[in-house]
Amino acid sequence: MHIPNFCCIFAAIMKNLYVIWVALAAMVFGLNAVAQTTGSVNEFGEMVDEYGGILAPPAGDTVKFKRIAGSSIYTTEMNSTKLVSQQRGSTMMVVCNDSVYYWRSPLCKMALACYWMKGTYDKQAQTVSFPQLQPHYYHPNDVVSFLGWCMKYKKNSYKPALDYADAFVFDINGDTLTLRGSQSFTQTSADTAYFMGGIYDNKFTVNGDGGTILVRQHPVAERDTVVVKAIRLVRKANGGDGHGYARFSSKNEEYSLIQIGINGCNTTTGTFISAGIDYSECSITSVEGERMEFYDGELTIFEDNEGYKMQGVMIGMDEKAYVIDLVQPAGTFEMDAYVDLDLTVSMDSVEITKNDSMGCFVLTADLWDCYIELDLFADLSATTLPVGDYTVSNTLQPFTALQSIGYIGAEVHPSCVVAVVHSSDGSVSTNNLWLFVSGTISVNADGSILAVGKNSYGRDIRVTFTAAELSGLKTPNKVAHPSVLKILQQGQILIRYADKVYNLLGGSMPH
Repeated sequence: MHIPNFCCIFAAIMKNLYVIWVALAAMVFGLNAVAQTTGSVNEFGEMVDEYGGILAPPAGDTVKFKRIAGSSIYTTEMNSTKLVSQQRGSTMMVVCNDSVYYWRSPLCKMALACYWMKGTYDKQAQTVSFPQLQPHYYHPNDVVSFLGWCMKYKKNSYKPALDYADAFVFDINGDTLTLRGSQSFTQTSADTAYFMGGIYDNKFTVNGDGGTILVRQHPVAERDTVVVKAIRLVRKANGGDGHGYARFSSKNEEYSLIQIGINGCNTTTGTFISAGIDYSECSITSVEGERMEFYDGELTIFEDNEGYKMQGVMIGMDEKAYVIDLVQPAGTFEMDAYVDLDLTVSMDSVEITKNDSMGCFVLTADLWDCYIELDLFADLSATTLPVGDYTVSNTLQPFTALQSIGYIGAEVHPSCVVAVVHSSDGSVSTNNLWLFVSGTISVNADGSILAVGKNSYGRDIRVTFTAAELSGLKTPNKVAHPSVLKILQQGQILIRYADKVYNLLGGSMPH
């Protein structure tokens, strides 16, 4: 049996569960397959645009292939360093009349492409050939790139090599498709390697794959299913290259980290399939520490009156179907913790400074595993922090503590507690904040402080600052700099002070 006779994968996998998957695929073809150009149907039944690119193929059998080998070159943002990694994930083809293949998003590290590559199946030779220089990707700046042969000619140096061959030929061996004449490569190797890549204006566009091997996914009647639900959904980063990218994280009682990566996602809404999902960034880690990676799936990200949601089905390396149902409820803050906090801090680790420009006292505690800030307002004439109860609010009135409004423009707004995570490379990051949206901070005459409140999820926050000998409530002889900002940069906590940026360990960081 040769590959063109295989049935559409969506119709066969997991019975009821894959009815959802088919619906998602229909949404992808209807929404994400359309470029910013208009198309018309030609004599082959293809919808093509003014550039000759195929926006939609004729009706046929949809087949998915898993990437099992090959390397990929890419950049995360425009003009950034070239990176090379292993190919990951899956890709999709539509087979028509047992003789014509249509291949979408052939490069695994690019965003979901609007164009389909057209190839011809040779039954006698057992090959499928995709001519090079077909329109491959419609870029946000109204530029169309083409798929062509490229070469790595020395360490981390690449260029077009259009005379290498006329087409990308895959040899078919059972369920396996192997790209003929193409080699895997590393970033540091000086060996010559040929690969398929994006080309524009006779230049390599810094996206390409070498040594590609694809294996057809067999439809199965049933799969074991795992439901992955979580309350907090966090978008951790946005790309600035016009295409966009985003990394989402979440957790629940069973998984300590749920991580999903999306390519081509500036607005972070829509339906994403195959190449639209960055499988190198997709995994879940159980509370016990076991990690599961994904290689295929479809996700829809949307917002309704209940909040910001991610739903879909992901296929794990264990071949189980993971039903994804994550939500950031309306009215809650990103990064705000979905667990309670009960923390005891010694006052001898606390610093209290006066910010005259704001009329508040800034209480900070920079500890090994957390960073704390409370902004307490008093009369402008006060030189030391007055004893009393400070109600969390946004009024900036005496005897109030500044209510947190989450983080905006990467700045963490007090009052807050930040869980600090130290990496082996010395960097400091976080995946949990506790942001006071209500509560009371009690400053006591014995030199102790009790902060009790709730975050945006209604989770309890309790921080006890125990009295230390001679600590009292005397304000140190300095003024809090008005330009001190706490910054979240891709999950890492930084502090900007006097036009310089530091990490929580005090190390200076580049701007």
